[in-house]
Amino acid sequence: MRAPPGGRGPGADRGRRRPCRLPWPRRLGFRSSPLVALGGRARPRGVPRGVPRRAGALGGGWVSKLGAASRRKDGTARPRDAARGPRAERARVRALASAVCEARLSLARSLGGADEDPARLEARVDALLAAFWRRRFADEGAHEDLSEWLAAQGAAAAAPALEALRRVPPTPASAERLARAHEIVLTRRLGRGPGGWRLLPSRLRRRQASYYTPRDVVDYVVEETVGALLEPLEATLAGASAARREALLERASSLAVLEPACGGGAFLLGALRRLRRFYRALGVPRPGRHALEHNLYGFDLDARALDLAELSLLAAVSDEPGPLVRLRGERLLLGDHLDGPLACRDRYPAPFARPAPGFDAVLGNPPYAPLRGELRDRARCADFATAGDGDLYATFVEGLEALLRPEGRGGLVVPLSLGYSVRLRRARELVLASARAWRLANFDRIPSGLFPAEVRTRSTILLAGPRRPKEPRVASTPLVRFAARERSRLFERLAYASVDGLHHEELGWPRPLSPCQAEWLGRLRSEPLGRLGDAEAPAGPHRLYFKQNSYAFLVVAAELPPAFAPDGAATPQTKYSALRFADADLRDASLALLAGAWGYAWWLTYGDGFDVTRQLLRAFPLDPRRLPPRVLSLLARLGVRIQSAVRGHVAFKRNGGKRIGTFDLRACRSLTHRADELLARALGAEELLSDVRSALSRTHAAG
Repeated sequence: MRAPPGGRGPGADRGRRRPCRLPWPRRLGFRSSPLVALGGRARPRGVPRGVPRRAGALGGGWVSKLGAASRRKDGTARPRDAARGPRAERARVRALASAVCEARLSLARSLGGADEDPARLEARVDALLAAFWRRRFADEGAHEDLSEWLAAQGAAAAAPALEALRRVPPTPASAERLARAHEIVLTRRLGRGPGGWRLLPSRLRRRQASYYTPRDVVDYVVEETVGALLEPLEATLAGASAARREALLERASSLAVLEPACGGGAFLLGALRRLRRFYRALGVPRPGRHALEHNLYGFDLDARALDLAELSLLAAVSDEPGPLVRLRGERLLLGDHLDGPLACRDRYPAPFARPAPGFDAVLGNPPYAPLRGELRDRARCADFATAGDGDLYATFVEGLEALLRPEGRGGLVVPLSLGYSVRLRRARELVLASARAWRLANFDRIPSGLFPAEVRTRSTILLAGPRRPKEPRVASTPLVRFAARERSRLFERLAYASVDGLHHEELGWPRPLSPCQAEWLGRLRSEPLGRLGDAEAPAGPHRLYFKQNSYAFLVVAAELPPAFAPDGAATPQTKYSALRFADADLRDASLALLAGAWGYAWWLTYGDGFDVTRQLLRAFPLDPRRLPPRVLSLLARLGVRIQSAVRGHVAFKRNGGKRIGTFDLRACRSLTHRADELLARALGAEELLSDVRSALSRTHAAG
């Protein structure tokens, strides 16, 4: 075999260790690149980047043969996805290593003192970070090698830490990175994918259904709970006498803030930032440490998560010199929410020893996991009324009332299903039965969501206020849709409307587009005009088809749109259902009612943001037979014209080789607008129609 130009054959360098090209920071203290130190030979000459190693540990050697993952059949290089390639993954590892190093320095600065043994300090920091790194890269076959590497690298990485303290300033901002480390630990594992070693979804995260909460969500929940408790104290702070300031300090120091299932402590960090701001204004010498010692509580099932929570909280106050604040075993405890509220009282007796027992604030992002099998049995043993609801987060909603004192406030980030799911009816009943004021802020996940796209959930921020038996008890926002560029002003634009008395037995709480719409929903309940389902005839010959999912408009039609198999032959539609009517005019009038802003607004108000169900459409609050005959006739004619118009506007989408057609009702907006205005005049609801259209435009919908 002839050597290529340059005189070297493809195997000439096999087995030769090559220097690492990665620009690892010297301050990390690594003896060599972790990618080389993980064991095995370096990449042989002729093996391109991205080729996976052999199965087993990371140190198992390179695959000698070029496979389909990196080469086409003709031998040319296969293009790599820049966002997912090995370089991108190494960049993520470098960024993570830098954050961990910075956190190490901040923690050492925070813990270090005259009475602190440096050797014990280094050992403690190493134990925490080594556990973190093992979880970060855990994968079958690689765990053993990584443990050995961590044991070798731990001392080298820790050696310069204390020495560097004199020249490296503390950075409390690293606390946020450490809190996010919990999400990284649960989110990614290093495993082999089609193109080599990749960061893969974690089985542990899927099992625990845990997700790190974004900073802006945390800050909003904290401001609506802890901030609301501090506002009356801040209002009297200006010009207060020394005695008054002492009283304010005593009152603020008595506030007890709990994050159940705290994970990395994101909400505890948010509460710490808010309390620290108040204590600083009050003139407390070390405000952050004061908050840690007096106000914050948390528990979690995962001991390593508690380690990270402690690490992040201590790093947040690393710029405040002083002795070590002990959190583990006192403020941060190992515990399970399913042990019940009584177990929580046993863990933290102090907040329940007061005349008005309970926590002043309970806030968090509970796990979104099914409640079945052993978990359900444990919930029943702890007397959770929501044990049969099927979702773990429902028990956290129930626990708010048991853990909060009468004037306390709560905030939980939960799925949107709390507001509409039939299975969660019991949780909603408990909320309605309480004497607290509740608010629900609802968020879609398209075009952007509260959480990263990979989480794929529509969310509700549930806020519990003080007990107020005589005031409106439930208020809600619309289903908010927002683009990523609008996120910076998302929470300041939230508008709540009272939905007292509007809870639907089958559909749950409404998410009204505006206070005006909420008022009209109440009027329709007191002066009912029937339901669309009243006009339906189960065996009727005239069908009104509807697509079973939606986003920008409801797809309703008197006939199904075309669909074609891969060979071009017609194939039946599968994502459609139908309402049936005995009379064609009723069917066509119903089409006109649902095709425009009225039907779409109804779906946004009581739907889940995706599914369109028979139950939802049947509950539309108008029986067309209640309309004057002339109005009914005009609506029926408009329905026929709408159906005729959409036949020429079919949008096709490929699905499994098939071409699936959908009627694009946006092409006949002039007709649907006429139908909307005709109904508005018949009901005297012109102002409501204008308000609905304005609200739809604000939520990026086509109304």
